[in-house]
Amino acid sequence: MFENGLDVRLRAVLPRISGAGVVAVGPRDETELAAAGVWSVQGQLRALIRPAELTASGLAEQMGGLPAPWWLHTDLDVLATSELAAVDYPQPGGLDWNQLSDITTAP
Repeated sequence: MFENGLDVRLRAVLPRISGAGVVAVGPRDETELAAAGVWSVQGQLRALIRPAELTASGLAEQMGGLPAPWWLHTDLDVLATSELAAVDYPQPGGLDWNQLSDITTAP
């Protein structure tokens, strides 16, 4: 009934979203993940935007061609630890509240 830890009925319908329709924003632990041998989704998505490269206009440009409706999922872990001390995986960098507001309200 299970294949690779997933119910075969779920496995049969995956992936539900093509990587070409995904814009990921915020990962800032690239070096740590590479050192641990964790594979990256870089090159498998429409865009992978790191905080240092993030602007509201750049995000709007990447998302401009996505077919409607689209979904925005935001983990608060993208915030800098100084902005949200409750994150369970503190890392250097990250967005402040104003930057998060700018990108989530961009037209």
